[in-house]
Amino acid sequence: MHVAGGCLCGAVRYTINANPIRQILCYCQDCQRQTGSAFLLGMAFPAGAARVTGEMATFTMPGGQSGDPMHRRFCKQCGSPIMIEREGTGRTLIVAGTLDNKSLFKPEFAVFCEDAPSWMPLPTGSQNLPRYFD
Repeated sequence: MHVAGGCLCGAVRYTINANPIRQILCYCQDCQRQTGSAFLLGMAFPAGAARVTGEMATFTMPGGQSGDPMHRRFCKQCGSPIMIEREGTGRTLIVAGTLDNKSLFKPEFAVFCEDAPSWMPLPTGSQNLPRYFD
């Protein structure tokens, strides 16, 4: 699969020539804060599959259930979240809202559904899990 995308201002662009490992909606509180929304849309690819141009900044903190370092990468110019990498997983999660072709995103899993706002309907056609899985 060929995937391309970038940030709001165009300073960061990426291309990926690989199939996604998984596609998720994440309702965890950290993703809610990062996106300013009820969830994050993400496509996981093998680590190193994304070719990135432009400068990104990184915010690192313990994440998820594991507490492993979670690297949230975003455009230095406009602040658009671009990707997330949790150490030790061998995956890079691309924030699907940055895709040029949004129709490529088809969620298979919704995770941290226990943290979803009560007014937010959960998706149909995906596995809706209370927490995360590896």
